[in-house]
Amino acid sequence: MDQCRTDKEKYCKESSKGDILSCLKKNEENLSEDCRELLQEVRGKAKLRMEACREDKEKFCANRETAVIRCLQENKNLLGEKCKSALFSSSK
Repeated sequence: MDQCRTDKEKYCKESSKGDILSCLKKNEENLSEDCRELLQEVRGKAKLRMEACREDKEKFCANRETAVIRCLQENKNLLGEKCKSALFSSSK
């Protein structure tokens, strides 16, 4: 996330590692253009993953409002190939 390094230091210095993305999203209107573009790319990839994993999400993680990716990862061995590929493929 080099595109967001300056913004991260400026707006999210106090955020824990796991909360940096949320912090950047909250401050999106103030971020550099490069960082905003990266956030859009991250959103796009997340949307594709959720579409690929919709059935598995409903099957294994229906009761989860948050941490859905973590839930899917915890059920890795039970997921369909489409979802596994979307979550664990290095090209995604």
